[in-house]
Amino acid sequence: GPRAAGRRPPPSTARGARAGAAGLTARWYDLSVDLSIPAPVDETFDLYRQLDKHPMWSPWLEKVDYDASTGQSRWTIRQRGITVSWEAENTEEVPPRTIAWRSTSGLPNRGRVDFSSAEGEPGRCNLRLTLSYAIPSALGKVLQTFTNVDGFVKETMLGDLRRFRTRIVAQVRERRMREASGGGGA
Repeated sequence: GPRAAGRRPPPSTARGARAGAAGLTARWYDLSVDLSIPAPVDETFDLYRQLDKHPMWSPWLEKVDYDASTGQSRWTIRQRGITVSWEAENTEEVPPRTIAWRSTSGLPNRGRVDFSSAEGEPGRCNLRLTLSYAIPSALGKVLQTFTNVDGFVKETMLGDLRRFRTRIVAQVRERRMREASGGGGA
């Protein structure tokens, strides 16, 4: 029959294989946000790669445990009495250009952060955060009746990056003040 107005094309799906999720279809959501940051790429990358510091600019995150030697991490979100955790591993780290990851348990997600110099603007970094996450199709339909899930997650990502930008700009300012007063670098 005719396609309903505003209806999305069929979603990409993933079949859960974990206990209790056998045969459960999940819809993957893919989102990207971009932000220009008035800080050098290497300093921006160095702060962002310290995953255990992410709760400083992401109020949703309660805690991130990170083992830099293995690239393994455990993320915990706590909001409105609900706690969600997952484990992840870095799948790519190319200083100071790219960090990529995928979850290994819990909330299915994967993504990457790309850092690049702003053309013609030395000392400025362009940051692109790409996130893909999966939620069971039935739950996604219920959530969509209450809120625009994609819009909510995208605004959360952008808010976190804006708070990150505030943090890195303050860090660069402090470093420059130390250097100007003869106090040395990092």
